[in-house]
Amino acid sequence: MSESAELDQDRPKKLIKVNVDREVPEDKIRIWLKHIVDKVYAEMPPLEYGDIEIVVMMDFSKSVNMTKELKKMIMETLEDELLR
Repeated sequence: MSESAELDQDRPKKLIKVNVDREVPEDKIRIWLKHIVDKVYAEMPPLEYGDIEIVVMMDFSKSVNMTKELKKMIMETLEDELLR
């Protein structure tokens, strides 16, 4: 196991679950994701807790008509928005 992987195990983690329980029109995905990013930031613990690993879990189980490509694009776009 690498040293960085060992260090990551010591960091506290915060799980934020996002339910994708509705169909999102492709032209509205960016706006919808900005709302999700705001929700994720609102659930983050205060900075006084120090370095913390944030794990965002996207639950697509109720979005039966959403393609794999669209799900992947949503996850990648969310990651890009969170890393800004």
